[in-house]
Amino acid sequence: MLRTLAMLACGLCSTTAIAADIDAYHVPTDGRPAEIAIIGEIRYGDERKFASVASRFRRAIVGLASPGGNVWAAVHIGDIIRRKRFTTAVAPKMTCASSCALIWLAGTHRYVWENAKIGFHGVFNGQTLQTSGPGNGMFGAYLNKLGLSYEAIAYLTAASPTDMTWLHGADAKRVGIAATAISESDNDTLMVADAPVPRSLRDQAIEFVGQWFNAWNTLSDNEIMPWLATRYADTIVFNGAAVPVAKVFETKQNIVNDWPLHRYDVGKDMIVNCIERLLECEATGTATLIVAKAPTDTGKYATTRWSFYLGKVSPTKFVIMRESWVSLTKSGG
Repeated sequence: MLRTLAMLACGLCSTTAIAADIDAYHVPTDGRPAEIAIIGEIRYGDERKFASVASRFRRAIVGLASPGGNVWAAVHIGDIIRRKRFTTAVAPKMTCASSCALIWLAGTHRYVWENAKIGFHGVFNGQTLQTSGPGNGMFGAYLNKLGLSYEAIAYLTAASPTDMTWLHGADAKRVGIAATAISESDNDTLMVADAPVPRSLRDQAIEFVGQWFNAWNTLSDNEIMPWLATRYADTIVFNGAAVPVAKVFETKQNIVNDWPLHRYDVGKDMIVNCIERLLECEATGTATLIVAKAPTDTGKYATTRWSFYLGKVSPTKFVIMRESWVSLTKSGG
C-alpha cells in the first residue's frame, strides 16, 4: 500500500516544485479506498488542487512527503481530510514536517512507517523568521478542533522556527496523539482499517454539510457558485423569508467578491435529525466565518449559528430547502 507514493517522492526529492504535486495515483474498483499523494512544498492554492482531487472520492488514504509550506493551505487541506474522514499516512523513508504534519494530524486514522519522520514547530513569518502570533493562534485552534489535548498542543508547538520536534511513539502516546506505526511488510493494515461501512440517511446528511463547508473553504472564486447552484432548491426559505435561490447566491457572491480569502471553521456542536419517511434532515450548528483581503492580513471574523433543512431528491443528491444564519459574535481586524 502507498508504494506508489514512496517511488514518486524519491523521484521528486531532488527537484524544487512550484507547488506540491497532488493527485490520485491508485483508484481501485473493488470498494477499497483511493490513494492520494501530496508530495513537495505546500503553497497557497494547493488547498484548491487537493479539494478538486478529494471531491472524486468518498474514501481515501492520503500519503504525505513534504517539508511543509503554507499554513493556510495546510489547514484547509486538513479540514477536508477530517470532514471526509480520510486516512493519512507517511510512507517508508519519507519526511512530513511543519505544515505537512498538520495535514497528517487530520486523518481519522493516522499511520506512519517505522522509518518515516514527522516533525512539528511553531508557526513563523517566512520572510522575517519571527514567530507569528496570528499563525500560532490558527495552529492552536486547528489542533483543538481536531480534538487534541492542551498537552498535545503545547508539545507540538514547542519548537522554535529554527528547530523541530520529531514525533516519537512514546511521546505521541503520552500526549494522546493516536497513530499506528507499521513496517513495510504491513501495508495491508491500511486496507483492513478502512473497510467500508453502511451509511444511514443521517450520515449522508452530515457528509453533505461537510461538502458544503469544504466547497466554500477551498473552491476558487469562479468555481464556488456553479458548485452551490446544484445543491439548492429553486426557491428556498432564507433567514425566514421565501426567496428565489438567485437572491441567496447574490448574498454569497458579495462575500466572495469583497473577501478573496474566506473560510468557515465549523464547531463540534452539529446536530442532525432526519425524518426517514420524508427523506428530509435538519442540520444545525455553529461556525466562524474568517475573511481577509490577503494571507498576511489579520482579517475579520463572525461566529454564527447556522441551520440547513435538506431534502433528498435522488438516491445520491440532497438539496437545501431552508437555510438560516444568526450572528453570535463579531470582530474587526
